[in-house]
Amino acid sequence: MFSMVAERLRNILVACVAIAGLAMPLLSGAAYAADIAVLSDGALRSALTEIAERFRRESEHKIHLTFGAGPALKGRIAAGEAAEILITRAPDTEDLTKQGKLSAEGQVAVARVGIGLAIREGVPVPDIATPEALKDTLLRAESVVYTNLSSGSHFVKVAERLGIAEDVKSKSTQLPNGGAVFDEVLKRNGRDIGIGPITQIMDYESKGLRLVGPLPAPVQSVTTFTAAVPTSAKAAEAAREFIRFLQKPESKAIFAAAGAS
Repeated sequence: MFSMVAERLRNILVACVAIAGLAMPLLSGAAYAADIAVLSDGALRSALTEIAERFRRESEHKIHLTFGAGPALKGRIAAGEAAEILITRAPDTEDLTKQGKLSAEGQVAVARVGIGLAIREGVPVPDIATPEALKDTLLRAESVVYTNLSSGSHFVKVAERLGIAEDVKSKSTQLPNGGAVFDEVLKRNGRDIGIGPITQIMDYESKGLRLVGPLPAPVQSVTTFTAAVPTSAKAAEAAREFIRFLQKPESKAIFAAAGAS
């Protein structure tokens, strides 16, 4: 009798251990799943949105993307806003690292984006293959719209270099971000030109905008965007996992398709 009871207890114990063994991976997976808040420059919106969804499916981590202008993002991190990842211009990353706001560990350059020229679909495509051709196109344009951010500041220098700063200024509109620039170009109905990051121009192609092309190489400016983890991040390891994911060939292909390199 005693042996039968002992055998039953042993079988029950074995069953409990087996059930626990099956449950542990599920429990550990649930415990490991993290919420990753990402603050990113708006120039990378379309590529990051697609990459984040792929990462979510593969890892079960949840990515919460917030996009904005670089200077504003820098200010938010400097002021202590909570986030797991900041993706912004390399000089801003360097400044925030020196301030102790970003960890130097695992910082990665994830994309490089040049400046391009945009027009509405249906408007004759101008020649901007050379600085002289760009100069002629800008002089012929009825209006030029650009941001007061880094791409706009560079464009002003380009106009100065081409010797047409005053001509361009007389028909220019400066707006706070790329989205506002391209929305404005779409509203107009003449030979209007928008200047901004190539990736943002390509985001607007479905709305009727057309990328003429990048600025000519002699007057081009390419921005490097770096991903870094704030020193206050609560899910730093999961954040670094996502940053590593951004370096995978599949992710790089998505960046390239969006106009980055």
